[in-house]
Amino acid sequence: MKARAAIKSGVLMAQLGTPASVEVTDVRSYLREFLSDPYMVRANRLVWKLVLHFLVLPRYAKKSAARYRLIWTSQGSPLQVISAAQAQNIAERLRFSDEVPVAYGMRYGQPSLEEGVRALLAAECRRVLLFPLFPQYSSAINPSVEEVVADAVKACDKEVELKVAKPFYDSPAYIDALAQSLNEFLASLPDQPQALVLSYHSLPEAFVRNRDPYCSMCAQTTALLLPRLDFPADQVRHCYQSRFGFAKWIGPYTDHTIKSLAASGVRRIAVACPGFVADCIESLYELGVGAREMFLQAGGRTFDLAPCFNLHVSWLDALEAMIRAELELEMYV
Repeated sequence: MKARAAIKSGVLMAQLGTPASVEVTDVRSYLREFLSDPYMVRANRLVWKLVLHFLVLPRYAKKSAARYRLIWTSQGSPLQVISAAQAQNIAERLRFSDEVPVAYGMRYGQPSLEEGVRALLAAECRRVLLFPLFPQYSSAINPSVEEVVADAVKACDKEVELKVAKPFYDSPAYIDALAQSLNEFLASLPDQPQALVLSYHSLPEAFVRNRDPYCSMCAQTTALLLPRLDFPADQVRHCYQSRFGFAKWIGPYTDHTIKSLAASGVRRIAVACPGFVADCIESLYELGVGAREMFLQAGGRTFDLAPCFNLHVSWLDALEAMIRAELELEMYV
């Protein structure tokens, strides 16, 4: 017998965000929203506003737009296209067996999280599961997502229960999906890499000093993944990318690691991003273009970038299982 809640449930899958287009004005608008979030940038608000509008945006908007052009697809932003497809796939799975509507939204950019909430309320959902698509929790983004969704729920004129899914950095389903997708990728390569680089998004050290659990969760993900990989653990490097500004961020840094590997005589590496569930600017450009070029210029010969989960069936199975567990729904095979 199917397990059904007395109140209709809906799922809101949350991603970070992406510009609406590669036009400089759209990229600038996206960066303004992103870098204006006090959870993301912790500085004197007046001083930071001046720095952002007169130094950061004029310098980085055009540069970022050029980078997005290199990864943009005919359908639009890779992150937006993949996130929409992930949500559609999960919606079909849940609609078939339990009639649970699914929406998705971006914290920065479109479609917004508020739009996702409105879509679920229009479908008569009175219980909303917010499922952030970030395996590891960070105070830089998770509270911001939760606050926006909570405010959107409060703004409606209906009584709605909001539940936030727990981080899934150590979920067996997530680790299984990581191991399966990475092992398949490694097995597909013509030559085994001499090193495997696991690159996570970095975070300012000040956040960690304030007891942000993100770094610890990343380390636990890697520790759980290593025994499951068909690859020597002593040839795996755990590091962090995407640092910004002049503050010290958690390391070791991915770019330094890649240069060091090349300098030590390593000529073939593979790189994967366990913290990203969909390909985005950080994976496709920062690693796929920037890090690749850096490695080859330093003497490397082969740089193989593993795709993020995207629509890999192991990830979709894991995502469905984790959502069903949060909603206390049965799994159907």
